[in-house]
Amino acid sequence: MIDRIKCKIFEVKNFPKPGVGFKDITPVVRDAECYGYAVDRLAAWAKKKKPQVIAGIESRGFLFAAPVANRLGLGLAIIRKKGKLPRRTVSVRAPNEYAVEHFEMHADSIVAGEMVVIVVDLIATGSSSISSIDLVQ
Repeated sequence: MIDRIKCKIFEVKNFPKPGVGFKDITPVVRDAECYGYAVDRLAAWAKKKKPQVIAGIESRGFLFAAPVANRLGLGLAIIRKKGKLPRRTVSVRAPNEYAVEHFEMHADSIVAGEMVVIVVDLIATGSSSISSIDLVQ
């Protein structure tokens, strides 16, 4: 099944800008069996960490974070780009391979001391994940 999932991830060269190879995961989530398997595997891994909340990074990370949180019976904290959340937020600078952005989450999304598992769709440079860790902390 892992090989089947890998075969469904397409690289789109020079998107969204020249020199970047965008990984298109939409065929994975389109295939119910692959999607379910990926979510099950992520949930099994996350469960061992004993999280109290799952956090998902905008926007494709939500595709996996929400069902993982649901399968584990946990709530979901969402991490979005600056200006997308309506209430008081905390923010962090989040440079990535495309640009320098800022991530935000509602200030009350995570309670101090909670164990959090952060779910992202994939890791290119790792900068989004690092920025999200800083934000959660």
